[in-house]
Amino acid sequence: MDKQVSVRNFLVEIMSQLVYNIVNKADDFVNYSDLCHRFKQKTGFEMEEFLDLYGNDVSEDDLMDVIRDIPGLKFDEDDDIYVVDDGSSSCSHSKKLSQHRGKILISCAKLLIYKDETDDINECFDESRNTALHILMTLPGISDDRNLLENLFKAGVNPLAVNEKGKTFLHVIFGECYYKSIGHIFYNIPKRAYAKLFDKDREAVLEFVTDELSTADMASLCKMQDEKGNTVLHYFALSTSFEILSAIESTTCRMLMELDGKQCLRIPNRLGNIPLHYAFNPSIFSIFAETQNANYIARNDDGETPVFYILKTSVSLAFAQTDGFRELQLEGLVGYSYTRDITTANKLLQNLENIITVNNEAMKTVWSPDNEDNVAIDIILIAIRIASYCMRLNMSDVYVTLTDILHVILSNASKKDLQRKNIRGHSFFHLLLDIKKNVIKESYIIQAIDILRQYNVDYDGDGCSVKDKINGFKETSPTLYKKCVELFSKIDASNDNNDSPLAKWRKLRSCPPRHTLSANRLMNENGPTITVVGKFRYLHNEPIGFGAFSNIFVAIKDENVDNIAGTIQCRAYALKRIDKARINPEEIKRETTALLSLSGKCENIIKYHDSLEDTFFQYLVLDLMDGDLNEFVGNIEANSVLRNDPSQCVEVIKQIISGLAFLHHNGFIHRDLKPGNILYSTEHHLHFKIADFGLAKDISALSTMTSTRGNAVLMVAGSRCWMAPELVSMKSLKHTKQSDIFSLGLILHYLMSFGKHPFATPGDERPHVVERNIEEMNGNLKNDLHPEAKSFLGALLNVQPSRRTPAAYLNQHPFLWSDHKKMEFLRAVGDQPEAIKPGNFLLSEIEQCLQKTRTGQSFQLKPWSKEIPMLYQEIITAWKQKNYRTNNVIDLVRFIRNAYAHKQERSMWFQQVLDNSIFLRKFPRLVLDVFGVVQRLELESRNTIHSALSL
Repeated sequence: MDKQVSVRNFLVEIMSQLVYNIVNKADDFVNYSDLCHRFKQKTGFEMEEFLDLYGNDVSEDDLMDVIRDIPGLKFDEDDDIYVVDDGSSSCSHSKKLSQHRGKILISCAKLLIYKDETDDINECFDESRNTALHILMTLPGISDDRNLLENLFKAGVNPLAVNEKGKTFLHVIFGECYYKSIGHIFYNIPKRAYAKLFDKDREAVLEFVTDELSTADMASLCKMQDEKGNTVLHYFALSTSFEILSAIESTTCRMLMELDGKQCLRIPNRLGNIPLHYAFNPSIFSIFAETQNANYIARNDDGETPVFYILKTSVSLAFAQTDGFRELQLEGLVGYSYTRDITTANKLLQNLENIITVNNEAMKTVWSPDNEDNVAIDIILIAIRIASYCMRLNMSDVYVTLTDILHVILSNASKKDLQRKNIRGHSFFHLLLDIKKNVIKESYIIQAIDILRQYNVDYDGDGCSVKDKINGFKETSPTLYKKCVELFSKIDASNDNNDSPLAKWRKLRSCPPRHTLSANRLMNENGPTITVVGKFRYLHNEPIGFGAFSNIFVAIKDENVDNIAGTIQCRAYALKRIDKARINPEEIKRETTALLSLSGKCENIIKYHDSLEDTFFQYLVLDLMDGDLNEFVGNIEANSVLRNDPSQCVEVIKQIISGLAFLHHNGFIHRDLKPGNILYSTEHHLHFKIADFGLAKDISALSTMTSTRGNAVLMVAGSRCWMAPELVSMKSLKHTKQSDIFSLGLILHYLMSFGKHPFATPGDERPHVVERNIEEMNGNLKNDLHPEAKSFLGALLNVQPSRRTPAAYLNQHPFLWSDHKKMEFLRAVGDQPEAIKPGNFLLSEIEQCLQKTRTGQSFQLKPWSKEIPMLYQEIITAWKQKNYRTNNVIDLVRFIRNAYAHKQERSMWFQQVLDNSIFLRKFPRLVLDVFGVVQRLELESRNTIHSALSL
C-alpha cells in the first residue's frame, strides 16, 4: 500500500508543476473550470482522472487541496481565480524550458497511469523500455524537485533497470548534458541549450542515490555498460566541457569515481576506450590521473593509448571534410570523419600539450605505438606536412600548436626514441618530406625539419630515400630544396643500418600448415615488422586472434642448434600478448597459475610453454592452433569433415567435454566458456582444445586464488550471451561447475549447427535479445538435430543448475556412444528374460515403461515391421515359430537381438544392412528411449547390460 501512496504522491507533484505552468503561461487569469479544461488539453486526462490511479474517487475538494498547496500559486477567493504568486519562484522556469519540462512530466505520468492493473512499477516502461526513472532523468532542474525522486524510489522503482540501449538512469542524466563537449563534437549527440542546468542536477541525483542505495548497488551502477559498452564515467568524460571545468563538475567527477572505489576507470567500452580516452579536458585528465587506476598505457581496439587517441581525434577534427583528411586515412591515422571545427581542434591540441607537459606518466605513452605501429610524432609530422598545403584552411594556429607539442615530446625523448622508424622502416624525416602537392607553405616544413635537427633526430640515409625526396623539390620548390640541403648538411647522415646477417640457416618444424607462411617470414630476424621478446620473434602488426585485453600472434623460437650442420630447428608457437594496462594484474596471475597447474596433463587443454613480460605487455607462450570455434564454423574447408561425416562431430564434442571434465576434476571452473575460447587444429587430425584461463577459478579446498576480475565485465565474470540464466538474471553472482555446463551446451549447439546460437531469435541476434531469451529460457534449437542430440543438449541447457549433467558423466549419454555400443546395448536389453520370453512376464514393468515412450506410442500408429519390411520378412520366414508383436517395443528389441545372433546364417544383403546399423537409422529415438527406461528401472547392474554400457 505504501508503494501505491508513493505513486499517488509522485503524480500529485507532477500535477502541481503542470498546473503551475498553465497558470504561469496564461495570458489572463485562470479560474477552476478553465484550469481543468487547459489541463485536459495538455495531458489528455481530466484532473480527477489523473490522480484516480487506484479507482478511488477524487472530489473537487481533494483537487482544491492539491492546487492550494502548489508553491508559487495564489487563489483569490473574491474573484475565484488563480494567479502566480511573485513571492515564490520555486517552480519558475523559462517559457521554453517549462514547455519541455511539461512534456517530460506528462510522459512519466502516462507510464504509471497506463499500467494496466499491475502493481509492479517496474513493469511500466515505454516502447524503448525506459522506466519513469529514465524519463525523469531528462528533466532539467530536477535538483529543485527532490520529492519527485523520493516518491519514485519509495514506489519501488528498480535503480538497476536498463532500457533498450542498455542504459541505466545514470547513463541518461549524464548523457543528456552535452554542451560544448566531446560527446557533441565527435559522437553526433545534439547540444542542449539548457544543458548547464544538469550540472547541479547530476550532483543532486548522485547525493540522493548515494543515501538511498547500498554500496553494492552504487558500485553496480558504476560498472554497468550500455550497448556501446559505455559506463557512467565514460558519459561524464564525454559530456564535460573541453574548456573550463566548473567546481561542481570537479566534485561530481570525484563522487562518481568513489562510488566503486575508482574501479570504473578500468572498464573499456566496445571500442576498447576507457574513460581516460575521453578526458580531453586537462582537469578531468588530472582527476582521473590522481589514482593508480588511471591506466595511461591502456590501449583501445586500435591500439591507441588515451594520449594518442586524444591526438588523433583532435587532428581528425582539424582536417575533417578536406583533402588532407583522406591522406590521413590512407596513412591509417584516422577512421571517422566529423564536422570540421578548426577552433575546437586547436583548443583540444592545446589541452593535449597541457596534459603531457604536467603529467610525466602521460608523456611516457607518446612512444607507445598503435596497431599500425604509428606513434604520436608520426601523426604530428604528417599533420604538419598536410597543413603546409592546406593554406586556404586557416591552419596556422593548429600548426603552431603542433610544433609546440613536437618540442615538448622531443625534449623528453631518449636516444632510442629519436632513432625510431615506423613499420615501413621510415624515419621521421621520411614522414615529413613525403610531400604530395606542388604548392606548399615552405616555412612549415623548414621549421619542422629544424626542430628535428635541433634534437638530433636520426634518419635513414641508406638507399638515399630522404635525399631523393629533397632532390624532388628542385623544380617544384627551389627555396625548400636549398634550405633542406643546408639543414641536412649539418646532420650526420652516416648512420648506416648494419643489419647482421643470419648466423645460421633455420628450418621450421611443428607448425600448423595454415601458419607456415607467417612462420617462414619470421626466419628473417631483421625484418622491420618483427618484434623480439626473449627468445621469441613475432610479427607485431599481424595478430591471428583477438581477446578483450589481448592479441595472439604466431611466434617462432630457435631450438636444437646443430653447429656442425649450421642449422637451427625452429618451432612455431602462439604468443598471447596481454595489455597490462587493461587488465587486473591478479587476472594475469590467475591465468598463469591455472596454465601451470594444468599444462601438459590433458590433450584437450591448451598447453603452456613459457611466460615473459616487458613494460607494456605480459606474454604467454602456448600451443599454436589453426583458429577458434567462431572461425571454424564459417570455414567450409576446415569443417567439411564434420559436414561429410556427422559421427566425427561426436568425436569432436567428446574432446571438448574431456577438456572440461579434466578442469572440473582438478578443482577448476573456467567461467568464460565461449566459441572464442575453443581452439582447433587440423594438423594430423581435427583436434579441439579449451583455452584462455584468465577467468578460471580454483575452487578446491586448498586454493588461495582470488576471484576478483578486471572490471571490463558487467557484474559477473564471463562473456555476454554465453552465460547461464542464473548469471544473466543476476540471481547468482557466483559461477559454478553447473554454470560451466550450461555454457558448454551453448557452445556445442553452436558447433553442431555451424554457427547458430540456441537462444538467438531468428533475424535478431542482438546481445540483449539473446540474454533475455536465456533468462526466460526461450530456446530455439536447430530443427534437424538428431533426437539424441536434442536430448543431450537438454541435459546441459537445463534452467535448474542441479539438473545439469556433470562433465564427468556426460559421456554416458547415448548421443556420445559409438554405433557399435548402441547396438550392443540394444542386444543386451533384448537378452533380458522379460524380452526373450515376454509371455512368462505378462505386462512386465520394463514392457509397460517401453510402451509409454515416444517410440512405443509411435508404434500404435505404425507397426515397427513397416519400417524394415524385408528384414522382418526374412526373419519370420526362416523362423516361423518366432512371433513378434509389431506394435510393441520390447518385441522390437528382441527382434534386434535375434537378428544379430543369427546374422551369419542370413543372406549377404541381410548382413550388410545390419553392418550399416539400419535399426539406428530407422528408429532414431529407440536407443534414447530404451536407455531412459533402463535408468528409471535401475537395470544398469544386470550383467549383460552392464557389460554393454562399459564399452
